Amino acid sequence: MKHLNDRYKLLKPLGQAGSCISYLAQDMHDNSRVVIRQYELEVVQTDPSRWRKRLDELRRLQHPMASSVIDFFTAKVAGSSRAHLVLSYIPGRSLAQEMRERRLPREEIGLLIARAFGTLQEIHSQGFIHGNIKPSGVILSKEGPRLTDFGVTGELVSIACGYPLAMGAMGYQAPE
Repeated sequence: MKHLNDRYKLLKPLGQAGSCISYLAQDMHDNSRVVIRQYELEVVQTDPSRWRKRLDELRRLQHPMASSVIDFFTAKVAGSSRAHLVLSYIPGRSLAQEMRERRLPREEIGLLIARAFGTLQEIHSQGFIHGNIKPSGVILSKEGPRLTDFGVTGELVSIACGYPLAMGAMGYQAPE
């Protein structure tokens, strides 16, 4: 398998959204599993100082029930330079996967929502806004629902475009 930045071994692709491809990888420094999101480098080069500032802010976010930013680097892939965002890996199935496969009882849904919103409230108290709550961004881990995907891709594309874009996934955005 391919190695990136002399540190990360790509294990398998996890999915693609727009110009972002996500991979499950192994951090060779500590053998932990991580998620690597690969972006077109042009997105980063538009305003690298804003990228760095936002990523530094996200690195400060520390919560046991949320994914965290570990690293950021650029590397050549298939002859072209790409930006790579490394996030903590949370094993488990997404709420979206679970909902596709079975009808969840009301009590279970209520408990999942209450626990996820409790985490969200704690994150907000640290000064962070998630910006992209949706079933695919809630991982059902052994410890309970954990939040991922803090709207980083949409925010960074917004930086690249030079104007604000609507945050969040269609169908899950607030109406205003």
